[in-house]
Amino acid sequence: MAGADGARKRKSEALSAESSDDSHNPWHAEDHYEASSANLRRLLVCILVDDAGWSVSEACELAHVPRSTFNSGNWLKKFRNAKASNEDAFEAVLHENRGGARAGSTKMSPHTKKVVVDAARRGVPVGEMVAVQEEYFEETGQDGREPAGPRAVQRALLSEDMEYVRDGRPPLVQTPWSARWRLEFSNEWLPRFTEEPALLRKTLFSDEKKFALYKTKGGRWAPAEILTHHGARCVAREEEMTDQQYKDWRAAHKGEVLPTDKSRGIYPIFVWGAVGYNMKSKLFVLEEKEKLTAKRYAAILADNENGLAEMVTRNADKLGGDGLYAMDNDVKHSTPESLAVLKGLGLSLLASRRWNEAGDAPDRQAAHFGHLKTYDGFYFPTYSPDINQPIEKVWAEVQRRVLRRVGDIKSRADMIQVVRQEWNELEFDKSDRWCGINYLVMQTPDVLEEVIAQDGFDTSFMK
Repeated sequence: MAGADGARKRKSEALSAESSDDSHNPWHAEDHYEASSANLRRLLVCILVDDAGWSVSEACELAHVPRSTFNSGNWLKKFRNAKASNEDAFEAVLHENRGGARAGSTKMSPHTKKVVVDAARRGVPVGEMVAVQEEYFEETGQDGREPAGPRAVQRALLSEDMEYVRDGRPPLVQTPWSARWRLEFSNEWLPRFTEEPALLRKTLFSDEKKFALYKTKGGRWAPAEILTHHGARCVAREEEMTDQQYKDWRAAHKGEVLPTDKSRGIYPIFVWGAVGYNMKSKLFVLEEKEKLTAKRYAAILADNENGLAEMVTRNADKLGGDGLYAMDNDVKHSTPESLAVLKGLGLSLLASRRWNEAGDAPDRQAAHFGHLKTYDGFYFPTYSPDINQPIEKVWAEVQRRVLRRVGDIKSRADMIQVVRQEWNELEFDKSDRWCGINYLVMQTPDVLEEVIAQDGFDTSFMK
C-alpha cells in the first residue's frame, strides 16, 4: 500500500538525517556517560517525535519501545522541558532511573503521601495517582516538582496496610441480612429437594430479560452493513482509502457504531419467560417502550396464549396441580393480584420467610426508596441469581446465540423473530452447544449446598 511505503521512506530519511549530525547523536557523543539500551531507545523516540515530526506510535514502533511505557514515563515532556530551559535534554532521558519509569522522585513527602493515601481510599485508580500528585503540586505552588512513580506510590500504600485489588465485579451479596436470608432459604429447601427429587421436576423458574445489539466484553458484534473501524474490519486499509475518502466514508456511516452497553443497545425488546424440567413457556414480548408494572406482570401470569397460564395448562400432567414457582424479589412480582393468579394456577412460591438476627421475628430492613420494610411473608431471597440460575443461564445462552446472528437483525421485528427462534430451539438435554435446561434445574441442590457452605454469601454459580 502506498501509505505504508511512504511511512517507511520517511523513517529512513529521518534516520539518515539524525545520524549525519553527531552533535545530536547520543551514540557518537563521547562526553555522554554509559546508557542502557532501553534508555537509548527511549531517547531515539524523543528525537524522532520532537525533531523529526513523527507520531509517538511510529517512533515507539521503530525503536521497539512500548508506547504505554513511554507515555507513562512522561519522557517526551522531560525532553522538551530540558531543551526549553537550556539544560541537557539527552541527560534528562538517558539518566538511569531505577525507581520506576516515572519515578522522578523515588521518595514521597509526608504531605504528598497523605494526598495519595486519601485518594486511594476514595477509590482513585492506580493509573491516576500521578495526576493526583500533579494537581496537588499545582495547588500548593510546586509546579516544577516531579511526582513519585508507581513503586513509591506502592510503598506508601503498603505502609498504610492497603492492598491492591484488581477491578472486576464486586461481591453481589454485601450485607449480613441478605446473606442470612439466603442461608435460611437454603437450609429450608435443600432437605426438601433432597428428600423429594420429584419436587424439583415440578418447579418453574421465571424472570424477565432485555435483549439488544451491543458490544460484548469478549468481542465486538455488528450487523453486516455496520462496517466501522470499531468493528472487525479496518475499512481504510482494506479499501486503500485516501484521507478524504476515509473522512467521507466516516461521515456517511456516522452513528452506526454499536453501543458499548446493553442499556443503549439497538433494537431492544423486553421479554418474560419460564423454564422447568422438560418444560418451557412461550416467550411473552412486551410492547415497544412498554415498562413492566405490577398490573402488567399479573396479566402475563394469567395470559392463556403466551403467559404462565398457557404453560401450566400445557404441562398439567407434569405439574400435577401442586407445582412450585420461582420469581426474583422484584417488588412488582409479589403483589396480591399476582399471588392470587399463582394460587389459581395451583402453584406455590419457592420462597421462605426472612427472619431478624435473633431469629424470633420478621426482619425489618431498608427497602425501596429507603423506607423500612417488615418482611412478614414468603419471598424469594434478594441477590440470588445463582439460586434462580436455570432461567438466568438460559437467558445467557439465548443471548449468546442471538449475538451470533446479528447479521440477521435489521429491525425490532427481526430481533423478536431471532430471539423467539433461539428460545424455541433451546435444548432440554445436554448437546454439543450447551449443558441443557434439565441439567440446570437438577443442579439446584448443589447451588443450595454452596450457599450454606458460604454462609449465604456469593457462590461460584454467580459467575
